[in-house]
Amino acid sequence: MQKNNLKPRYSYFLIGFGLLFLTEPLLSVLQADFPAASLLFILIMIVAFSASGILNIRHRASLFAVGLAIFGLVIEYLNNSRFLHMESGTLTLMIHGIYAYFIVHSIVVLTVRIFSEKSIDLDALSGGIFIYFLIGILWVALYRILLQVNPEAFNVNAKDSLFYFSYTTLTTLGYGDIYPKSQYARILCNAEAIAGQIFLAVFIARLVGLYIVQEITKEK
Repeated sequence: MQKNNLKPRYSYFLIGFGLLFLTEPLLSVLQADFPAASLLFILIMIVAFSASGILNIRHRASLFAVGLAIFGLVIEYLNNSRFLHMESGTLTLMIHGIYAYFIVHSIVVLTVRIFSEKSIDLDALSGGIFIYFLIGILWVALYRILLQVNPEAFNVNAKDSLFYFSYTTLTTLGYGDIYPKSQYARILCNAEAIAGQIFLAVFIARLVGLYIVQEITKEK
């Protein structure tokens, strides 16, 4: 099987996330009627995957993950518009479960692709940073799943601010304005904080170390 020799451009992912990060407060207002934030995220991932050479006919797992994410987006729209007559809680669990799978797949694919690079440059470093941001988005989906199972898992305002809450937890900032109430919510928050610190200390540190070693080698 012929390998894809197209050089990935991981900075596309980082630029796309910056767009999502800046517009999320506006998109969240529309989320109750139209899944604008979900749509933008999936579009960013599709464009970035395509531009990076990760999404093509030879990457069937990625094609399946993207197709599943688009299916979840359609279901979310139909659910929000009350077009579907199924029990809304079941649909919500399915939707966020699909999104969680898509994000996990993206994290795995990007991690493997970055460490398979012959050299680590600034673009690859930006890909590592994007994976860190993806961890935060993954936990948004996990928090929404938990809230669907237990609406009292977080304090009353948490459901409308999970994007913000996830990144304050990931960075261990924790203002305390949103907090977990149930035991499982606390465990999930602890897991995100630990995952974020381990990722920075091990994954990003390794990428930076490889980059520095390569730059020193070039100078000799």
